Order: sequence, then structure tokens, then C-alpha cells
Amino acid sequence: MKLPRKGILIRLAIYLPIIGALVIWRACYFDREEIVEPASAPAEPGRERTIAGPDGQEFKVIEITPDEAKAMGVEMPEKPGEPAEQRSNDP
Repeated sequence: MKLPRKGILIRLAIYLPIIGALVIWRACYFDREEIVEPASAPAEPGRERTIAGPDGQEFKVIEITPDEAKAMGVEMPEKPGEPAEQRSNDP
């Protein structure tokens, strides 16, 4: 079997170790960064949507279920339409 020309062998001797070192460095360096990073925060519960106010301004609203609200520590009334507490302003 005949060897390639001398110029090609010299280029292979120079570039292959450089490319190999870069590949190994990238694999070690970036894998280590991904392991060290803390896990991302869990997604907020609920569904997000945008509503428009009477003046045309848009608001972001997150809709959650009563169970999710209780898990967050928000007290929910027994019946959805029931007002909280009636305060009397009688003197």
C-alpha cells in the first residue's frame, strides 16, 4: 500500500490532535457545566391568558383550580358566589 504524499501526512499530524483536543475539552467542559447548574424552578401551576380591560389595557391572568389554590395556602369560600364576610356599618 502506498502512503499519501508528505504534505497530507503533515497536515493530518497537525490537525487531528488539535481537533481531538478541542472535542475532548468541549465534552468535558460543557458536560460539567450542565451537571453543576441547579434544576430550573418548576412551572407555575395554572393556565395563563391575557384579558383586555375596559380601557383597552391588557392584563395577564393565571387561572388555577381550587385544589391548586388550597395547595398555595389561599382560603377559598365554600360556594363560589358567596361573599367573604358581611361587615355591618350600623352605629
